[in-house]
Amino acid sequence: MDECAERCLAGGQCIHGDLEDRKGFVCLCPRCYYGSICQRNTELFSFTLETLLTYDLYSLSVAVQQVFSSLLIIIPAILFVIGALNNVCCYATFNRTKPLLVGIGHYLRTVSIINQLALLSLLLKLIHTVFSIKGHIVHHTMNTISCKILSYFLSCTSRMSYWLMGMVAVERVYVTWYLKGTWLKSPRIAKCIIATIIVGIVVSNIHEVIFYQSIEDPKSSDTNNSTWCVTSYPSIIATYNQANAILNYIMPFLINFLSTIILTILIIRKKWAIATKKIREHSHTLQNMRATFHSYRNLFTENKELILAPLITMLPQLFSLPQFILSFSLACQELKVSWQRYLLIVSYFITYLPQVLSYKLYVSPSSFYKKEFNLTKLGKKITKWQKKIVKKNRNNISNT
Repeated sequence: MDECAERCLAGGQCIHGDLEDRKGFVCLCPRCYYGSICQRNTELFSFTLETLLTYDLYSLSVAVQQVFSSLLIIIPAILFVIGALNNVCCYATFNRTKPLLVGIGHYLRTVSIINQLALLSLLLKLIHTVFSIKGHIVHHTMNTISCKILSYFLSCTSRMSYWLMGMVAVERVYVTWYLKGTWLKSPRIAKCIIATIIVGIVVSNIHEVIFYQSIEDPKSSDTNNSTWCVTSYPSIIATYNQANAILNYIMPFLINFLSTIILTILIIRKKWAIATKKIREHSHTLQNMRATFHSYRNLFTENKELILAPLITMLPQLFSLPQFILSFSLACQELKVSWQRYLLIVSYFITYLPQVLSYKLYVSPSSFYKKEFNLTKLGKKITKWQKKIVKKNRNNISNT
């Protein structure tokens, strides 16, 4: 038994059998590493798509392999198309003059671009994963570049979206607290913050480009040159990677969470004070007691946009919460049990729902943004198309 740095990853120990046979060895992997060459890293926040997918892509059943491979391409393709429709509508809305007068418009316009880049990265990453594990990508240089760039882009775009939505929440608190404040909602400040976030995340995740690598699986058959897109971090970089992943989730979540609480309290206090003042002007008869109840109920109904707005900015982190919890719960487990893998895979796709449903989340709940969208060329065409459908349906009903 000796160390085989050239065969076993993560410092795994190698037991040789037939030295002439390239498959004649077994890797004894360190803690939290599994697989034929210790390629599956299951440390905290170190799960990769390959870690979750390889069991089923290497299934003994050909039918399971084909169905699973097809789903892994069809599902992200559907998400990409739906996301494209939403993000194009979002971009058209926030690219107008009025939304861009304040910082929030700039954040949301940038988010709509980054969201679609994230969905594109997800689609290309899964296509690359399926094709490389199946041995369909034979050009080593192209395989390595795809492995590094797609993994890196996927991490960066997802994290940029979290931070930018956090800044939307911060600006909403600022303009609610300081009604006459102009500094933080300035478009110039927003552009500087956007640039800082993008550069900061690009630089802080650069280690992924360096340490991601495409490695041929020596256990694969001679006719199937299966390759793995894996990370092999030194211990200090592995620690940094975990801290970086946790920081990029926890910090935007805390910013959104605290901003949501503060903003909700501020809005309710201001609106409640106005409603209470009106109620006190009337005598406390039974009829006016009923009016009081209706006034408080109407308070929430009339201001639901203001109250819902801070909650919506938290959705990206809330959708990521299942994956965050599962990553803690299932850390350093081999994930041989199907339900554990499938739960993580489902939670992984759930994290991309905010990127897919951006129009429904950021434009539809706001009467101002909906009005702006309807004034765009795209919005006018959609409105015209909807009117034609309504008119056609009415004619069909009248004819029957």
